[in-house]
This record gives sequence, C-alpha cells and structure tokens, in this order.
Amino acid sequence: MPQGRRLPGAATDELCALMRARKLPLITQRAPLFELTLLTVIIDEQIEVQFPDELKAKQELLILCYSSAIKPGPQSGHANQALLVANPSERHIRLYPQDWFNDGRVDLGYQWVTRVVRDPRTNRVRGDGIRIGAFVLDDTLRNLQQ
Repeated sequence: MPQGRRLPGAATDELCALMRARKLPLITQRAPLFELTLLTVIIDEQIEVQFPDELKAKQELLILCYSSAIKPGPQSGHANQALLVANPSERHIRLYPQDWFNDGRVDLGYQWVTRVVRDPRTNRVRGDGIRIGAFVLDDTLRNLQQ
C-alpha cells in the first residue's frame, strides 16, 4: 500500500487481519504492472532472464532471497540466504550465497538481513538487518569486507 494511504473504508486492524489470513506480504490499491518469477535454485552462475519492458532500462536491482542450492557447511546454521543481483538492461541475474551469514555466525530466527544497497561512491554493497549491525560486502559479494 502506498505510504500514508489506506484502502477506502478499511481499518488498519481489518487490513492486518486480512493479510495474516491470506498470508499476503502487502496490499495495494492497484493491480501490479507486471509479475516476474526469478529462479533461485542456481547459484554462482549468470542466468538469462526475459525482463518486462518496465524494467529493461534498470541497470541493477539487489534482492535478498533464499536459495535451496546453497549447501550448508560444517559450521552452518543451515541458512540459505542469497543476494540476487538482477541486471535487467543486460537480461541476466546471478545469486551470491551470503557465506558470512549462512555459516552459523548468527542466531538464525533471531537475526536476519533486511536490506541492501549499492553505494554509488564506493560501488560496494552495504546492508543491515534485525539485530545485525551495518555491514559492507567484499568484492565476492559473499563475505564481509575486512
């Protein structure tokens, strides 16, 4: 739902109950412009994608997701967090497992990554999360910068 706007006649409590009952991540007043399914079962490989026209001019989108292709390591908490880097203008995506997060150095279910952004000054990917301080990824996009 657009910030500061509500569906006509619907109370916030009603909308929250509806979202919980239908397991909806969001409610909007308008239909989506497009829908797109992105594969998350292949990591560390460039995957060609046909993006909708509305996205083709975008250089990069950073999307946090989960991937069943991430195999847990010996110290892993069995997380499968990945950073999906989409390049609509070049028609491809690539998933980068978040080794720093997945290897068990965090308390899964208590801590999680919530957002990432590419810093235009340094070109580094920065992020933060719930009970996780701000972080910067290294050149691999898999680990924290030291």
